[in-house]
Amino acid sequence: MMGKWVLVTEPVPHLRLETGHPFLLLFSTRHGLDFLRRYSVSGFCYLKQVHGSRIIKVDEEFCPSGDVEADGILIAEREVFAGIRVADCYPVFIGDPVRKKAVLLHAGWRGLKADII
Repeated sequence: MMGKWVLVTEPVPHLRLETGHPFLLLFSTRHGLDFLRRYSVSGFCYLKQVHGSRIIKVDEEFCPSGDVEADGILIAEREVFAGIRVADCYPVFIGDPVRKKAVLLHAGWRGLKADII
């Protein structure tokens, strides 16, 4: 996915990738999660990441908040916000602008060995 990176410094520092597609990609530190409030996000799905290959589907009715073990999130509906955390692993985003679905993957060497991709 091609696009333009924009550094936003106020009110919360973060990087935004503008693609022209129906996805909004934001990158921030764990201390910068206030951007959720800036974008009026009421629910935010995230995982208990375990360096595996399990991918779960999230929607408005099923939005885990750190209590489900997995390393991938399939976003199946618009207006569902999700995120992954990475340190020495790779964040992988795969989006389908036609079907308006996306997957976020937490891909480290253990997950890659277990075929998360």
